[in-house]
Amino acid sequence: SAEFSRPGDGRIEILTRPGSPEYHGEVSFGIRDHRRDARNAFAARRPTEQHRSLEGSLTGPLGRGKTTSFVLAASREEQDLQSVAYALTPAGPVRENVPSPQRDTSWSARVTRQAGGSNTMSVQYDFERWRVPNDGIGGFALPEAASDSGHDAHHLDYALTTIATPRLINLLRLRAGTSRSYTRSARPGVPSITVLDAFTGGGAQADYLGRELRVHLSDTLSWSRGKHFLQTGVSVPEFSRSSSTDQTNIDGTFSFATLDDYARGTPFSFLRQQGESHLALGYKEIGWFVQDEIRIRPDLAMALGYFAEEGLDLYLGCEHLWGAAH
Repeated sequence: SAEFSRPGDGRIEILTRPGSPEYHGEVSFGIRDHRRDARNAFAARRPTEQHRSLEGSLTGPLGRGKTTSFVLAASREEQDLQSVAYALTPAGPVRENVPSPQRDTSWSARVTRQAGGSNTMSVQYDFERWRVPNDGIGGFALPEAASDSGHDAHHLDYALTTIATPRLINLLRLRAGTSRSYTRSARPGVPSITVLDAFTGGGAQADYLGRELRVHLSDTLSWSRGKHFLQTGVSVPEFSRSSSTDQTNIDGTFSFATLDDYARGTPFSFLRQQGESHLALGYKEIGWFVQDEIRIRPDLAMALGYFAEEGLDLYLGCEHLWGAAH
């Protein structure tokens, strides 16, 4: 579709009514634990793990009128997992279950208002956060080489639909969002130690911080007549800025061939990242499009259009709806 500036992405669009004149809600809860899990072959005992999920939603009118409605939705997922460290150190074998809980929280709120019979406006906010402490443990990786990871995301959506005539509709959409992802070593400033086929210890050396800001804007005018459905408008598919500070292995990693070499302090390599660890870049794309979808038969449609940016991109699409027998 020329409207979305580039082909190749699957897309599902759902049109809903402005809101419900009555209150509706639902809550669901699920739990799964370790009692029927098989024991990890490398674990001294079966890890006491548990998975819990809780989600719910509420929708209904705002005020006494039936022109404004709201939707609230939230979910919480908790996974009490355990990583199995199975390694060989100078002090002897290590066979340990290490808690590695994961938490994921998300919620959203939307308000929709219908002004008269021709304008519908909606505003929606989405939030997501997940945390993973004691990440990276397991196998030869000891608990001291753990790191903490996390992610936060905020999104704001605004849409305004204006019905000028039964055949002419204008849709304005704005979406803006920010996200932040990080990884922090449990022992910052401590070099990592790797002994082949024995253990990985020291610091995780996995420190990373990434930020992203994205804005999407489109204003589309749609006109239908007979077998033609014509659309034109201005689109900003992406206006973004990304930055990252990658301090992975900033303090270095010592690698040893055997435990005896580790005891003697004779590594066979030392690898360390140096230089500028911060990177920031921006991306801007803006253009306009026009396309015509022609319904040739009830089960066959063809679309022709182009998206104009710095150059000219021509799109040709064909859609065929097969019957139930096919």
